[in-house]
Amino acid sequence: MSQYYVYAYLNPLEIGKFESSIFCFLAKPFYIGKGIGNRLYDHLKEARPTRKFKNSHKLNTIRYIQQFNQHPIIIKICENLTEKQALSTELQLISELKQKYNLTNI
Repeated sequence: MSQYYVYAYLNPLEIGKFESSIFCFLAKPFYIGKGIGNRLYDHLKEARPTRKFKNSHKLNTIRYIQQFNQHPIIIKICENLTEKQALSTELQLISELKQKYNLTNI
């Protein structure tokens, strides 16, 4: 069943043209993920001050953006994928963008 997707978190404080071989972002990407259902919003929940504090580069980036009364831009890059296709696309994007744009993916 093709229900997976690949998503990106973008920093609205860094607007510009940020390219990969398969996608062009108009704000700087800081995290790439794959998911199903509402997975793409889980990181926002993890970053809330009411949650047990987790110290990670990704969550700290979300908190930093929120200090400016902004929210990360969250986009689905590809949809209706099998898990294998989503994993492959996610890994390709992370590989291409990790060093170039300092992704927070571990």
